[in-house]
Amino acid sequence: MYRLLLPPQTAKRIANHVLRLGRLTPPVNAAPVGKRKNMIEDYENPEVEERWCAEQRIQVEEYLKEQKIDHGEIGEWPAWHVPPYVAVWAIESNKNPGWVGWWAISGDLPTDYISAEKVKHPREAMRTFAEVWGEISGYMLRGESHPTIKIGTKEDWPVLGDLLKRRSELLAKFAEDDAVWEE
Repeated sequence: MYRLLLPPQTAKRIANHVLRLGRLTPPVNAAPVGKRKNMIEDYENPEVEERWCAEQRIQVEEYLKEQKIDHGEIGEWPAWHVPPYVAVWAIESNKNPGWVGWWAISGDLPTDYISAEKVKHPREAMRTFAEVWGEISGYMLRGESHPTIKIGTKEDWPVLGDLLKRRSELLAKFAEDDAVWEE
């Protein structure tokens, strides 16, 4: 059994802050509350985007280490991303150096990974994350333990299950939207 890693916010803060009928809101500056000016980061600014991607890469690296995943290099840049919401990362295989062995996802959602054995493109990875998270959220919303994946505590499942369901629906929309995958 493995655990999905939630973003640093608590479940209640996540539920209240991010999702209103599937709409995401960008995070505000990290300045102390008393000094915050409710400014929103400009993620179209290359420096801000680069900083966000670097932070996400660290998050993925720490998560894979925590999960004891034997892997090679993590891509220097996401295989696909929309800052500050989601980044999909190609993770090198240790068994087959130079080849993608894993896909990881991070951002304003749980950090997670899947095998790349049957998933060869970041779009397929996003679709797979959506399917898996949809399944997990169904268990949580029914108050049942998933047989292999754990997220949060049973008391948090109604909130987290709903949040995970919404995230899975959003990922599925991204995966199906040809416009966001144009190269």
